[in-house]
Amino acid sequence: MLSKIYHTLFILVAFFFFSALGAHAEMKIGTVDMNRIFTEYKKTNEVKAKYTASGEAIEKELNDRAADLKKKMDEINQLTTAIEKSDLPKKELDVKKKECEDKIDKARALDRELVEYRSAKQKKLQDEFLGMRQGIIDDIMIVINDQTKVRGFDMVLDKSGLSAGAVPVVLFARPDLDISNEVLAVLNKKSASK
Repeated sequence: MLSKIYHTLFILVAFFFFSALGAHAEMKIGTVDMNRIFTEYKKTNEVKAKYTASGEAIEKELNDRAADLKKKMDEINQLTTAIEKSDLPKKELDVKKKECEDKIDKARALDRELVEYRSAKQKKLQDEFLGMRQGIIDDIMIVINDQTKVRGFDMVLDKSGLSAGAVPVVLFARPDLDISNEVLAVLNKKSASK
């Protein structure tokens, strides 16, 4: 009885194995170079330019705020030096020390604000960039899916991708199975018409 079950199981496994081999023989696989597509897509350069401009604007504002902080620190240093060298009466000296402490507190607050501002702006810029990048990837994937249907591929692999061992995933593919040029043509045509 047990041998009949094993025999039946063996036949089923063999059937599925040979059926799978037959199905794979008919499978048509294409390739794309996602790095090239991403780099040569006109919208990518537009997003990079926008990201760079936003980053430069943030950097300029941060530099302005840092210059303001430096100015306040210079004032504190001058006031501290004046207090140390001063031979003013105790009451006037206490007023100057209080003024110096107030300026130090304001400078510390400005420094904290500067750090928080930098962190918030960098996070916002990073989030915007990731959103724009995802939009580009979505555009690319739509065109790849359309081209896959046009060419009748069952599967498309990214030949620019690397395995965990830093070895290309696709070691060889015939050039006529690469749809990168077609994808780029469609993407850049759509980008130019917008």
